[in-house]
Amino acid sequence: MLALRTGATVLPVALSGTRRILRSGGGMRPYVSVQFGKPYVPVLPAGLTRKEGLRNITQEMMLRIATMLPPEQRGVYRDLLTEGL
Repeated sequence: MLALRTGATVLPVALSGTRRILRSGGGMRPYVSVQFGKPYVPVLPAGLTRKEGLRNITQEMMLRIATMLPPEQRGVYRDLLTEGL
């Protein structure tokens, strides 16, 4: 919503391996991956209500992030990606 209001560019960022930080207990340094996606400017789709448009933009952003994560960490977006949405 903030990016829409301001016209700001959004940079999708995916973090993986962060759960291992808490489990390591400070003994070892776990591997954490940070991946940056392609920057983009979200646009409210025409023909939709504001609420529906925001929902679509949110889903698009989450799908962009999910593509950068390992399949087992994509959650509900794993199925959407395999459906080709």
